[in-house]
Amino acid sequence: MIQLVSGGEYIPDGFSFDEASGILTGNPSEAGSFPCVITVVNYDIDHITDILYEDLAVLPLENAGHIKEQPDVCIYPNPIKNTVSISTSQGKEKIYLLEVISSTGKLLEKKLIGNEMTKLDCTNYPAGLFLFRFTNLETGVVSLEKAIKE
Repeated sequence: MIQLVSGGEYIPDGFSFDEASGILTGNPSEAGSFPCVITVVNYDIDHITDILYEDLAVLPLENAGHIKEQPDVCIYPNPIKNTVSISTSQGKEKIYLLEVISSTGKLLEKKLIGNEMTKLDCTNYPAGLFLFRFTNLETGVVSLEKAIKE
């Protein structure tokens, strides 16, 4: 059984971490970027298997209305054979930081993309599941897309 546990002093004030579900919730008193550390313990072997360190971005409530449930980026085809196409929403010029992360957590690609159609060569990627993380550099909002490489 794998369960997430936290080092309490690394969770920003106003947040709580449910160790059973692994969900971080809360009502923080201030906006900003906060370091957050969570350890993953596999109780079957009684060892810590991962330590996750991320900056947790907290937006002011007045910016919450600008966050869409649907991401404004699209990747296709899925599954991927050799090349993936990435399109972003048209309209106001946006710049994204694209990070491609393997299922093992390895960062495979990191580049800036804009409103134009982008093609990404994936021929050197191994078969498996990949996470495409798009960070809007203006707002800091992160969109995640998953794809499988055949």
